Amino acid sequence: MICCKHSSIVLMLALSILLTACNQQPNQKQIPVVGEIDSAFIASDTAMQLGLESSYEYHNTLIVNTQLVYDIIGWGTKYAEGELAIVKRGADNKPDTVAKDKRVGIIENSLLVNLQSGSAEKSEPQVLLIMRQPGTGVYGSIIVYQTPEFKRLKFENELPAGLEQSAYMGHDSFYVSANKLHRQFPLYKKNDANCCPSGRHITLSYKVKQHALLLDKIESKK
Repeated sequence: MICCKHSSIVLMLALSILLTACNQQPNQKQIPVVGEIDSAFIASDTAMQLGLESSYEYHNTLIVNTQLVYDIIGWGTKYAEGELAIVKRGADNKPDTVAKDKRVGIIENSLLVNLQSGSAEKSEPQVLLIMRQPGTGVYGSIIVYQTPEFKRLKFENELPAGLEQSAYMGHDSFYVSANKLHRQFPLYKKNDANCCPSGRHITLSYKVKQHALLLDKIESKK
C-alpha cells in the first residue's frame, strides 16, 4: 500500500515536471533583459553618456508587451534639473531613442497608462512621468508622452480658475483610474502649519483629448 502511494507521488511529480518543461519552451522573440541600460548604445550618444556619468539620477523599465520595453532615464548637472530620455528596446534588442527632453524636477515615478476612453486594446498607451520639486511642499507635476510616436501631450500644470491659489502649498499625489489621471492635494487655511492642512481636499481629473491632457472634473471634499 505504501509502495502504491509512493508510485503515485512519483508519477504526479513526473507529470508536473513534464508540463513545466512544455510551458518553458524557448521563445524565439524573448523580451529584452530588463533593468539594464545598453552601455554600447549610451556610448554612441556622447552628450547622454557625459550626462549620465556626471549625474545619473533615474532609471526604470516599462514593459509594453513580450516584444517591447521602454527604458526611462534621467540625468542632469543641477539638482532637480536636467534631461530625460526614453529608449525603446524591441525583441531584436536593438535600442532606439524615441524621446529626449528637458526636465525641471526630480523624476519620482514613471508609468505606462491608458488615458483614452473606449477599448484599451484599440488605443495606444501613454508614458506618464511624475515629477517632484525639492522642498517640504512636495510640489508635483507631470509629463505625458503619447506612444508610439512619443509626442508630448499639452498639459497645464497651473490650478484652474476658481480655486484658492494662495491656499495651495503642494503635497500633490497622482493616480490613474477609469482612463483618467487624478491629481489630489489639500488646501491650507491661514496659519496652518505645512504638516497640517485644515482646508478642503481637491481632486482634479484629466483625460486625453485632441493631443492634450484636459481638465475633465473638479471634486472638493472636506
